[in-house]
Amino acid sequence: MKGRFEKATGIVVRRHVLPNTDLILTLFCPGGKLKLIARAGANTRSKTVAKLNLFQNLSVQYISRHGDDLGLLTQTALEGALPRLSEPQLYPYANLLCELADSLFLEGQEAHAPYALLAASLRGLCSHPDPEWVTLVLSFKLLGTSGLAPRLTYLESEGLPRFFDPNTGSLEQNRGVALSTEVSLFLTEVFERTVRELMDFPLEGEDRALLWRLLERYFTLHVKELKSWFSLEGAFEGKRSSEEGCLVVSDEL
Repeated sequence: MKGRFEKATGIVVRRHVLPNTDLILTLFCPGGKLKLIARAGANTRSKTVAKLNLFQNLSVQYISRHGDDLGLLTQTALEGALPRLSEPQLYPYANLLCELADSLFLEGQEAHAPYALLAASLRGLCSHPDPEWVTLVLSFKLLGTSGLAPRLTYLESEGLPRFFDPNTGSLEQNRGVALSTEVSLFLTEVFERTVRELMDFPLEGEDRALLWRLLERYFTLHVKELKSWFSLEGAFEGKRSSEEGCLVVSDEL
């Protein structure tokens, strides 16, 4: 079946090697996710094998055929390589950000702002001294650009929210997960403040661990469970709390 040649630019967020060394790639592009098949793309003798790794930013040409979900990759050019992302201390964070972006957006769904955020987050992991905080902030920001973001608004007359309910995705005054003042402030401002502003005021210790647990719980309930959570050694400071352990329910006003 004949097809047409098309071009795109995107970040490799998923790759799957077939037994015959063909490689199925998922690219996160400004115009939406794109799935391509690279013939013998995983063959170590292939000239393009080094370009098709996770987290690479590629410009590609492919053949799109009506009725076929997979485009046939014909040409590729490396737009940006971040070799440090393969380091053990950075790879889990990069993998989580890519899996999160892949889960939040559908194929063909325009993603100009999310694409820019993902590209910036991967660069930030390589340059910022606190890659864990980069991942946490950009994970919330990516969630905020999707249609699945929690409702982090509140009435100022009621004061700063004291709880977050992962089931409804809302800030509350009397039910849900108990919040410290710092975590409550972060949640009320995360979608309003710029990434630069948020990066200047990192949360530490128990506050950071709580943010991780809230993000994981909300995402698992409303989107899907990500495999990447379980590779983040240290992100939860070795204390992955059970649902019962982190939920504090109160009827007090």
